[in-house]
Amino acid sequence: MTFFRWHGEHVPLCFCADHAWSGLWGSAWTEDGSRTRCPGCDGTGEGWRDCPRCHGDDPDDCERCGGDGGLPECEVCEGEGWQDCEPGDDWGQVIEFDGEVTGTGFDDEPTVVPTSVVRTMTWREFKRSANT
Repeated sequence: MTFFRWHGEHVPLCFCADHAWSGLWGSAWTEDGSRTRCPGCDGTGEGWRDCPRCHGDDPDDCERCGGDGGLPECEVCEGEGWQDCEPGDDWGQVIEFDGEVTGTGFDDEPTVVPTSVVRTMTWREFKRSANT
């Protein structure tokens, strides 16, 4: 079977799930299809994340978090409530690959072990090939 995976890093490319991106099955999408509702906060943007400046270490001197060691926002979407799905050609690549289905993931999507890479392409090339 052939699959597609979006990877947000050009080099070094580790062909693993840690560097892939997709919207979870059942996600709410914006009308233009460029963003999904954040699964971490269900679109509210609320939550807690460690301060990106002081990382919770010695926060008393941190101007970013005001000494709290963190920020009152979702760590998945950084408080925006939505995640980008279409960051553009300069951010990663789409990999078309053959693979074997090994089961079903927590989001009811198939879990796949890649067996060979068919081709790599930019996001624009992928969209063009999907429309032909």
